[in-house]
Amino acid sequence: MNIPKINFIRNIRRSRLNREHSVCDGKKLYRNACRKIPEKPEAETNLDTHIWKRRSRAWMSEHREKLIEHYMELNTFTPDKMLIVHDPYGFAPLTALCVFRTKEECSVRVSLLDDSGWGYTSEPSEWHWIPIFGLLPDTKNRVLLEIFYEGKKIKEKEIILLTDRLPKYLKNMIKVEKKTERSALPWIFVYGGDTHYPYAFDEKGNIRYYLSEPPKAYGLFPLSGGRFLFLTHNISAPAFANPHAVLAYEMNLLGRTCREYYIEDGIHHDGCEISPGGNFLTVSSSMEKYVEDAIIEIDRESGKIVRKLCLADILSDHPYFDMFDWAHINTVSYLPEEHAVLLCARNIHSVVKINWDTFELQWILCDTEFWKGTVYESYVLTPMPDMEFSYQAHAAYMLNEKTAEGENKLIIFDNHWHARRPVESFDGDKSSYVRIYAIDENAHTVRLLQKYKCRKSKIRSNAIATDERIFSMSGFLNKPVDEYEGMINEYDRKSGKVLNRYLTYNSFYRAYPFFADYQALAKIPSPGKDRKLFGTEGALEPCQRPDIKQAKSMPLFRKRYYKKSSRKLVRKYIRGKQWREEQPEYKLKNDLREIYVRMYDRLLLLYNRDHVIEKVFFCGRQHNYVKDFSHTTQRSPHLFAESRYFLAIPTDALEPDYYQIYFQSRGVLFRLGKKIRVISKK
Repeated sequence: MNIPKINFIRNIRRSRLNREHSVCDGKKLYRNACRKIPEKPEAETNLDTHIWKRRSRAWMSEHREKLIEHYMELNTFTPDKMLIVHDPYGFAPLTALCVFRTKEECSVRVSLLDDSGWGYTSEPSEWHWIPIFGLLPDTKNRVLLEIFYEGKKIKEKEIILLTDRLPKYLKNMIKVEKKTERSALPWIFVYGGDTHYPYAFDEKGNIRYYLSEPPKAYGLFPLSGGRFLFLTHNISAPAFANPHAVLAYEMNLLGRTCREYYIEDGIHHDGCEISPGGNFLTVSSSMEKYVEDAIIEIDRESGKIVRKLCLADILSDHPYFDMFDWAHINTVSYLPEEHAVLLCARNIHSVVKINWDTFELQWILCDTEFWKGTVYESYVLTPMPDMEFSYQAHAAYMLNEKTAEGENKLIIFDNHWHARRPVESFDGDKSSYVRIYAIDENAHTVRLLQKYKCRKSKIRSNAIATDERIFSMSGFLNKPVDEYEGMINEYDRKSGKVLNRYLTYNSFYRAYPFFADYQALAKIPSPGKDRKLFGTEGALEPCQRPDIKQAKSMPLFRKRYYKKSSRKLVRKYIRGKQWREEQPEYKLKNDLREIYVRMYDRLLLLYNRDHVIEKVFFCGRQHNYVKDFSHTTQRSPHLFAESRYFLAIPTDALEPDYYQIYFQSRGVLFRLGKKIRVISKK
């Protein structure tokens, strides 16, 4: 009972701090939008069911904006009385939005009145949509807005924004262990792995930004225009190991969900844009005996997969198909001038360049002994003297710079580990490295330009290069430092000296410069066709009607008991040891008791333990459809057999009819007890 009271009091305090302005938070804004604009999503008008429904994030984002635009058209907000929205989309608590109108086209300079130095100037306009970032938690943040007309300041306004406390997962997250100079990256954005909420911190270790919902362990993929692709953490598809995320939000740093994509086979590890605003290039799986071995191109307008490359199609003649995760692609990037793809495959110790038009293999960067005696030996770059190779590396990217001789530069985080794929020529070095290589494609050679030694990080991690600095983002230290499991080192690029060092309490997947594009975020969003869910076509197949008379009833739902969660995840080797010692016995009756159903837009979501549900049937009076999940089996039960998540089944393909839902588990048909009436196809 105390929580609503505290929130109510804090809202009163916020209003008192800005008596002359209209102040609200994102949740309140959405509630008001639902009252004043009683529009319903298309999924609620075309599909009737008693299943609990949740509206899509894209639709909720646009609904908030419609109310703001309605207020703006009434011309009620001016520099003297602004609309101030804390966390406008309910996703980024340390942000705010100021909305107002000026009589002339003016630019607005917004800055924080603290020592962060944050600020930017918007483009001239009459309508102003001013995003504010970098608010400190549980603080009265002073923000200065200066209005300029034709370069001359005509008005100045100071507002105070009160923020809530940090969640417990982010308290004391950053420790500044070493600080000698000002950093080349004022804010660093950290996500994934054991990090519950993605966050950005400043040079003093203060959290300046975070997202209030956890993504998949791979985190999110930065895009242009201050956007990113966010992988949902609990809506997945079964695979041969780690379940893959199938629902992705294209979001901006204010928390606005611009679009949503359903990817049937799922995506993992890494993704990028082929061009700013263009198609996505992400890592996926062939789902044919193997996982994490494919690259897909997703059409940004339709959500359809337009190209797919399985790595085995070009690397098919070698002895390394001895495990289901033989490649483990963890990085993909696009080289636009060459129409090529660069990928890093951890479990074959290789960085590979492929022509994306012809799928032709161009070169491989790897220990020459690894591919010796195979048909791919000639593709391996010839090492120059004093060459040092990388092992089980992560995050290999081409730099936008060349050597004096015209060679291309490649930066890579060398975990320098070979536990997954032992190599006889491995030198046993107990450190990890950031390495910069020079590649001469004409001469087919590679040489080591620079290396930066850092503490051993077994998995994850990445490296960043600026003009004068190098950053090693060590996401998973082999041996934690005073319980801190992640480390970020900032080196002087010429001398290799460590200038600054930060420790993160939780391990992470990757870290990048905070990638906010303030000019893009300051543009007023335009409502349109983006609130539909993309990529759902063809997910269901017509089928013969199963023998529903033989279907068994579901046991009564029983909420699973969860142990009190720790701030840190149990490391993989400990989980594996515990599983082997306990050898849990799975009883179908207990698994079925945990299954429950939800609707998200036009997605049917079935919560289950990994690989319990094999098929889902929609049995209508005239039509019958099936979604088959039985083409994979769990090959790493000691790590992922206990995974619980929602299976996603798009209902777009259903013809108008009344449907009862059944599912098959271990060859037995069960009655889910839920019905759907499709009124019309969208």
